[in-house]
Amino acid sequence: MKTYLMTGATGGLGHAAARALLASDPSAKLVIGARDPDDPRLSDLPQDRITALPLDMTRLSAVRSFARVAAQKGPLDGLAFNAGIQVTGGRTKTPDGIETDFAVNYLAHMALLRAIRPHLVLGARVVTTGSGTHDPNERIAKMLGFKGGRKVDAVTMAEGVGDDGAQGDRDRYATSKMAQIGAALALARRDPDRRWFILDPGLMPGTGLARDRGAAERFAWNHILPLTRFLLPGVSTATQSGAVLARMLMDKEGTETGTMRDWAGVIAQPADPVRDVAWQDSLLDDTEDLLNAS
Repeated sequence: MKTYLMTGATGGLGHAAARALLASDPSAKLVIGARDPDDPRLSDLPQDRITALPLDMTRLSAVRSFARVAAQKGPLDGLAFNAGIQVTGGRTKTPDGIETDFAVNYLAHMALLRAIRPHLVLGARVVTTGSGTHDPNERIAKMLGFKGGRKVDAVTMAEGVGDDGAQGDRDRYATSKMAQIGAALALARRDPDRRWFILDPGLMPGTGLARDRGAAERFAWNHILPLTRFLLPGVSTATQSGAVLARMLMDKEGTETGTMRDWAGVIAQPADPVRDVAWQDSLLDDTEDLLNAS
């Protein structure tokens, strides 16, 4: 019997991945971190094999409390860092004073990893949900106005890159995803006792990522953009990308650590700026400083 931990499993990509994981391995158990552990969307998962615990990704103290309880569920065979947010309407900060996209998408997961790492079995798999928006040359991301992540230090990310307009919103999200990918690549070099993977789930219209946008944008996201998956490579569904995430978490392909796969399960290459080893190492070191100070 294997035990996995997943953030962001109440909807979209994470929920689809949880279903695929539990269906693929009938003996697997899943610990879920959720803002609302009683979320009715979790009711279609096998209740005897899931444990849903409260997790507020905007508060590092709550992340650490969650980790202490989750650690009691036994040694963990895999982690899926999937919870995410894309803030619109200008720069915001968490109660800890950290820019929200960076705090939720990246720093909270790094705090969780630091707390839970002693409870990972040797060879445990850690899958980070990245995004093609980190790449300034990714076609669909460019069509949606993204210009790639900002290759800056973690302290600058914590303050929030970009201006307070719509472009700044995109830049902060892409930068937080860039940080996730860079950290996973660095950890693959630094920690050979675990296996580190990255998923680029593609564009998944219809999921909750656009929940904070205006009515017209939400309509297009939920009803029009889903049709483009038949026309544009890189547009996926939560079910398709979730199945890939589940396979990566179980390491079905025996993939080399530090590998990124796309929404179709094909090995992909992170953008050039993220592959700068010196920047990756600096990012991890600065992250430790931020966590120590928080």
